[in-house]
Amino acid sequence: MYIREIKALLPQLNIVKDRLAKYTTFGIGGSAVIVLPHSVKQLVQCINTLSAHNIEYKVIGNGSNLLAPSSGTDLVIVCTRDMKEEISCKDDEISVACGANINQVIMWCMHHGLSGLESLYGIPATVGGMVAMNASAFGCAIFDHLLSVEVLLDGKVKKLKPCDIEVGVHKTSLLNSNAVVLNAYFKLVRESEAKIREQINYIISQRLSKQPKGKSAGSVFSNTEIAPAGKLIDDAGLKGMKVGRACVSEKHANFIINNGASDGQVKKLISLVQEKVKQKFNVTLQREIEYIGETDELNR
Repeated sequence: MYIREIKALLPQLNIVKDRLAKYTTFGIGGSAVIVLPHSVKQLVQCINTLSAHNIEYKVIGNGSNLLAPSSGTDLVIVCTRDMKEEISCKDDEISVACGANINQVIMWCMHHGLSGLESLYGIPATVGGMVAMNASAFGCAIFDHLLSVEVLLDGKVKKLKPCDIEVGVHKTSLLNSNAVVLNAYFKLVRESEAKIREQINYIISQRLSKQPKGKSAGSVFSNTEIAPAGKLIDDAGLKGMKVGRACVSEKHANFIINNGASDGQVKKLISLVQEKVKQKFNVTLQREIEYIGETDELNR
């Protein structure tokens, strides 16, 4: 699909041809046509237009849980990260547009004396992406505070309650549907700005002490019933293992660091880690990272 064709269909939207590496935290990805809506209205217009013309697309937020192909993709990438925050509040309930950065949302809540989401601070993701995958950290999952979510489904805007969505650890039924998160609604609790700030600072210190620096997509594998995935990988002696320029982190074994790797090198390293953990502990690690541009095996 040529960029001029997409621009002709969506003349009011910002559309570029760029490397996907700039749109994922892994820093990997080749050329793609990227649409950058600035509002929920533009996002709905974009999705409905692409669908009407049978153009395949992929909606992403901040690209924090994705591995994109180094060779690029013919999928039109709809990236929500440039959307306005569009946060509104009534009593202790807030509504947030899908493209809002979760860290900016948490800071906004702090200044308005609203607590509940602080444990998620530091995740480099948009609200829409976090809801779609039920992001969690330090004992808090985003669904713990979710009242409802507005989605675009089959061309229509619908509001879903949490009970309408199948939810697991770092996954929901939204991931494998064609539903696009538009807005999320949360119920929080009143707290002083000072106490909220104290909790945020604690979470920051925990992240700095436990998580590695460098380009990554966060946790590669889901934790198991037997033990956390990072511990199994560490106990299998895989810290520091490399394939090309992809490396299992020495600081936290459930992170793969990109030091100039291709997507193929990362995929091979992921497969090797799964194979060796299976051999040593008879445990099959389930991948959390989504692969763009191919039939994904996340739930197989």
